[in-house]
Amino acid sequence: MISSIHIDNAATYSNITIEPKQINFVYGGNGTGKTTLSRVISGTSSGSYHIEWENGTNLETLVFNGEFIEKNFSERISGIFTLGEDDDKTARRIEELGKDIDDLGNEITTKSKSVTGQREKQKEAFQQFAEACWIQRKTFSRFSEILKGTLKGKDTFAKSCLAKAAEVAADGSPQIEDLFDEYARVYSNNLQKQERIELSELNEIAVPEACNLLTEPITGSGNTPIGAFIDYLQNSNWVKQGVELYPLAKGRCPYCQRTLPAGLETEIEAYFDDRYEESVGAIRSYQATYASFRDRVIQSIEAIEESVPNEYDVNEVDAAAEALNHVLDVNLSAIKQKLVDPSSKVEMSDETEALTAVKAAFGRIDKQIAANNELCDNISSTRSDLSRRVWGLILHNLSSAQKAYSRSAGGCEKAINSIQAIITNKEDEKRKKQAEKAHLETTRTSITPTVDAINSLLERFGFTGFSLSEDKQSKGMYRIVRPDGADARRTLSEGEYNFISFLYFYHLVYGSLETDGIDTPRVVVIDDPISSLDSNVMFIITSLAKEIVKDCRDGKHGIKQVFILTHNVYFHKEVTFLGSRSKWPETKCAYWIISKADERTAISHHADNPISTSYELLWDEIRDIGDAPNKNAFNTMRRILEYYFSVIGGIDYEECIDMFDGADKITCKALVSCINEGSHMISDDFVIVFTPEAMKSYRRVFKEIFYKLGQRAHYEMMMEENTSLPMQA
Repeated sequence: MISSIHIDNAATYSNITIEPKQINFVYGGNGTGKTTLSRVISGTSSGSYHIEWENGTNLETLVFNGEFIEKNFSERISGIFTLGEDDDKTARRIEELGKDIDDLGNEITTKSKSVTGQREKQKEAFQQFAEACWIQRKTFSRFSEILKGTLKGKDTFAKSCLAKAAEVAADGSPQIEDLFDEYARVYSNNLQKQERIELSELNEIAVPEACNLLTEPITGSGNTPIGAFIDYLQNSNWVKQGVELYPLAKGRCPYCQRTLPAGLETEIEAYFDDRYEESVGAIRSYQATYASFRDRVIQSIEAIEESVPNEYDVNEVDAAAEALNHVLDVNLSAIKQKLVDPSSKVEMSDETEALTAVKAAFGRIDKQIAANNELCDNISSTRSDLSRRVWGLILHNLSSAQKAYSRSAGGCEKAINSIQAIITNKEDEKRKKQAEKAHLETTRTSITPTVDAINSLLERFGFTGFSLSEDKQSKGMYRIVRPDGADARRTLSEGEYNFISFLYFYHLVYGSLETDGIDTPRVVVIDDPISSLDSNVMFIITSLAKEIVKDCRDGKHGIKQVFILTHNVYFHKEVTFLGSRSKWPETKCAYWIISKADERTAISHHADNPISTSYELLWDEIRDIGDAPNKNAFNTMRRILEYYFSVIGGIDYEECIDMFDGADKITCKALVSCINEGSHMISDDFVIVFTPEAMKSYRRVFKEIFYKLGQRAHYEMMMEENTSLPMQA
């Protein structure tokens, strides 16, 4: 049945939602929107609306409104197929099949709800898993490129984790910081191939060969007396400095200013012979060579360092270069010292080890550059491998949560598959029974019983000027004819037209326009069936509508849900009456009031019947007065009889006088006279005696007026009793 109706921008409806029950009584004045609601349910509204069906199963809808009348009584009237009565065994089988089909449908619905319950458990388990995933998402959010497309929400990320679990093995060995360092490199915006470090120029710079003179004393010739003396004193450097200063001393000693002996200058010059000068010159040449070597090495190192990209750390290179520079400076100082004191011995430090350290530092940077270039050449596979390791760590962290979800979801899925198998079997069984039922209905259905039933009702209620007849020219169709067989459809009064239309609709509810589908589950909507009708017709339509409502309540004839819409207070009160001191349960029934203000329709829900009228209050007064003598009771009775029979039904209640005999006839006549008189003047106690016994008689006759005029059900409804006042035998 219908579980909810949402209407927006249809006639005067705007964003209105109702959740109907099995039985729905809708009251509202003309023009408030009742017919629009019936059109929405029938699917003929041109506005915007949405109907939600229970369990997603759409049912057939039968709607009685102006459109139904126009559609079915315009030119040709389709025959209504109902079951014949000639084969009780087949009828019982059809009824049995119908019950079996309903039972199977209920079982399928129950099982479907079980499936829904298992789905809900799966959703709950998934949400718990999603919460655990979201925590990991926050931890790994730095890996945005790897997680791109998975971070739109908890559910999306959880589904991505489940999908990755089928592709990637959980791995807890990587450290997240190591992975992120690699991620920073792999996804760096500056990632590009770089020039390798070229050390060829540095390698081409040859280290000067060792100079043996540095480790040997350089002295003059010792063959002269002064030379032997200088060698003895080992102060040739001091003497050499004096020789250089001698020209400035003007024949005196540069140090003590004494006059030098004759021939001393010649002896000293002989001491510092050509060999001495050649050795010192060789040292000076070696000094120049070594200084040049040092400058080339330092310049080459600086040039290579300038070529290193900025992102690489050159501190190790700088430290090694500084150490090398120190060694070179120390060696140059040693050479310089040798020149200052040629007779001394100096040792050179080994610069090869320091130079090798510089080259090694550059080599380590070059390896990083090579790795960078290899990364550039294989960026796709590298990123893929990194992504695998990142997801492996995420899945490792989620392993407990994932196992819990898999157990829960897997158990639910197993249960769902089992239930679905049962549903499939039940559906197959239901289809077989439906096919058998349709076959039996096809062989036993006829449009004749509907004609007979409708004509019987027309005759009972005095509609003898027309009847329904099978169309001999068009098989399976009806005609409305006069007693002489002439077509009566265009000459019917409004009341006659509405009455036969409703009778046709009523039988359609219990039949079908096809040879099968008589008990097809359906929703029945009756929209304002009371119009230009006398009280007898109003009563029978009300009774038929109540029968439809009762069968809906009892689950008979495929009637699953009912909507009764009306603006008529009497019809509303009659059709909603369930029985004395009884009311519809809230679980099955809902009352709705449709109203309109500022061209906007509003619908309000009520658990109890909200319609209470002044007419009903008159009956309350009659019930409260009881048999106590009270002049007001007579005027109250008059107003009830006048309103109900004259205003609503068009019945002259005074005609009932002739329906009574004996004392009751006199009492009835007196009562009617009192009622008429009481509406204009105070009654005369001499004519009407207000005693408890007299009041009891008047009330009993008042009751019998309703009974004799065929309105017993109304009296009992309004008095909320069935047999509290005894009828005359």
